[in-house]
Amino acid sequence: MYDVFLARGKTPDYSTLLREFLSCASHFKTVYVLIDALDECAEESRKVILEFFRDILTHETVKFKVLGSSRPHLRHIVSLPNSTQFMIDAADIESDVQTYITSKLSSNRRLPQHLKDKILKTIPDRASGM
Repeated sequence: MYDVFLARGKTPDYSTLLREFLSCASHFKTVYVLIDALDECAEESRKVILEFFRDILTHETVKFKVLGSSRPHLRHIVSLPNSTQFMIDAADIESDVQTYITSKLSSNRRLPQHLKDKILKTIPDRASGM
């Protein structure tokens, strides 16, 4: 398909890409689709991605599992068939980040304690809201 469109100097339209994707997906029992940071997409791109999600989630022969992530301001915009939305608050993750960093730093015997302390303070502070 790539060579055909390249030779014509064109790009495939949405329906052609969807058809090809579904054709490839039909070789599998379940297909997982993950898209991170939907809020960072341009609005027009986000609309196409959400249309794609709707199209594959209503497909009859292939079972799709879709995960899209976004910051909270888009949660009211996104509504997909047979979907569940859940929120993960950055504050909930902070203690997990702290635990992970502490674990990794404790196994490092060469790093001075003052640097470990600085890392343990800086990374969770900078990670909040990510």
